[in-house]
Amino acid sequence: MLKHPTRIVTFRISEEQYDRLKNLCLHQGAPCLSDVARAAMARLLDEYTPNGKDCTLESQLLELQTRVRFLDTQFARLASIIEK
Repeated sequence: MLKHPTRIVTFRISEEQYDRLKNLCLHQGAPCLSDVARAAMARLLDEYTPNGKDCTLESQLLELQTRVRFLDTQFARLASIIEK
């Protein structure tokens, strides 16, 4: 069950950002700017874990790539020790 929004968040944006937001609203057929802002905020919040780490697919792949490189370095180091 969706909860009715009860909190208000206020922030300033430039005139250009406002115009772009209005155009996005029209393009998406959203009835108001608040709907577009809430949807964008929800997507942003969904991309992050509670500890603040980025959990998008791209960031997970980059993390995996870093770990594989580290393991590769460690295996090479161990291999050189064993060969001695």
